[in-house]
Amino acid sequence: MDQPGITVRPLRQITGDAEFSEVFLDDTTIDDSLRLGPVGEGWRVSTSVLMNERRAVSGSGAALPGTVSGRSVKRSSSGTRH
Repeated sequence: MDQPGITVRPLRQITGDAEFSEVFLDDTTIDDSLRLGPVGEGWRVSTSVLMNERRAVSGSGAALPGTVSGRSVKRSSSGTRH
């Protein structure tokens, strides 16, 4: 993460905390022995890793697609308390 071409910028929340960051890869290279997957398939490998991470942290109580905390988005945005 400290090699040339990698820039990490914290995403500050209104509280000032930075729990997430933007990571930019600008013309950075790695040794071929460190490459994951075929040349030119970096986006496919990255999205696969991120999807696995998403599944791992969501747990069994995760909201269903199209919902917020298990409630439908339409219902949540109507101002109705649950």
